[in-house]
Parts: sequence; structure tokens; C-alpha cells
Amino acid sequence: MRQSHSTSVLLFAALIAACDSGSPTTPTSSLDADLGVVEVVTGGMSSYSAAGSGYVGSGGFAPVLRAMQPSACAYNEATQFFTCPTVSSGGYIVARKFRLLDASGASLSSANPETVAAIRAVIDVQGGPSSQALISRHEDNTLSGLQTTTRTLDGTATQDLTLYDGNGLVTMLTHDVSVTTGLAVVNSVEQRYPLGGTIISDGTITYAGGGSSFPYHREIIFDGSNIMTMKQSVSGGSTMTCKVPLAPSSGTVTCTFGSTGL
Repeated sequence: MRQSHSTSVLLFAALIAACDSGSPTTPTSSLDADLGVVEVVTGGMSSYSAAGSGYVGSGGFAPVLRAMQPSACAYNEATQFFTCPTVSSGGYIVARKFRLLDASGASLSSANPETVAAIRAVIDVQGGPSSQALISRHEDNTLSGLQTTTRTLDGTATQDLTLYDGNGLVTMLTHDVSVTTGLAVVNSVEQRYPLGGTIISDGTITYAGGGSSFPYHREIIFDGSNIMTMKQSVSGGSTMTCKVPLAPSSGTVTCTFGSTGL
């Protein structure tokens, strides 16, 4: 488990740093770019959760999310959401909708870059790249501050991961609920790393065939530096605290271990 956690930490660190737009931020919203930020975090967290459970390959739907075009999403007056076409690729089925909000929180029916202050994106992912893993993930995130120089992501996610053996029998189940709070995403050349924020997850890993069930608690913490802190406790196991350099900075992941905090 320690090796897979280290791999997943690096994977998530690379994806979260990819939110850098590569150009100075102006106080207007670009729908393509801002939805891309939400999608990168969505893909990164799902990859991280799956990899932390020992299945690194299951995080491959991030490129599928990025391939969706907002211009193809139709506005629904009744729900006030733009509903996008369902995409199927690599074994995944991805459904996405988003809502545009002005500074007062009212819904907008068009993407006016001068008035869009926040985007609420709801993303559902089902499936997997092989017959040995199945993911069901629901994300509901809001990216706010689009008319300012600091974009902040807040939201929740629920993910279930089922792993199978070569005979189609269930070997492991994981259930994960995470809350993202105040994630000040990278949105300029000058702002190389998230200025702050946390992603806190609580879940359970259950082994099939009468195996044990282990609750866990995980915290990912950003403080504006090039180092991301990841803390994890597993019931009946150990605690792990890792310091992870964020791209493009260099360095190695360093972790310390102790007795369980659960």
C-alpha cells in the first residue's frame, strides 16, 4: 500500500499543478479554461483515490473530461443548467452539466465573460478501463471568484471503487467521500501553486470473502508553497504524513509513519 500511495500522491500533485493557465489572469471568465480547472481537479482526485486503493490505472478518464466542448452543451431553462452530451471513452461513461452564476448567485443563460462570477459543475463518471475495476463517482464543485484574480474551488465528491479478480469475483470495495474547501487554484504565471485550501476524505476499504473492513481519513493541504502535505490514518494500521513537491519544482516525496490515529 505504501508504494501505491506514493505513486498516487505524485499523480495528483502533477494534475493539480496543471491548473496553471500559463498566462496572467484577467478579471473575466473564460468558460473553456475555468471548466478545465474543475475537470483537472476532478480527474486528479479520482485518480488519486483509485491509486491509493492499489489501482493506479483507473484514473484515466481525465482526458475524456477535457475533451468535452462547452459550446456543445445546451441550456435547460427549467433546471438552469447547461447539459453536455454524454461521452463514452476507454470504458468510461461521463455525464456533465454546469451552471453559470453571476455575482449575486443568480443563474445566467449565456456565457458572458464580463458577468460570470462562478461556475457550478456536476460530473458523473461510471465504468472502468478493464473488467477488473469499476468506478462510480459523483462530483459537485463550484469554482468562484472568476471576476477576481483568485479562483477558489469548493465542493464534494463521492466515489465507489470495486475491484475484481480474473474470474469476475469481487476482491475489494472502497467508498470515499471528500470535501474540497477553499482550494485557491493556480491561475497565473506568478501564482505557481495553490495559495491554500484542503481536500479532506473519509472512506472505507473492504476486502471481499469475509475480509476485514478498514476506515481511513485523509487530508491534502495546500499553503501557497511548492510543497503539498498529505496526511492519512487507517484504522488498525498506521498514520502517514507526506510532503510532496508540486510541479514544476523538483524534489522527492518524503513520508513519516506512526501509529494509527483512528
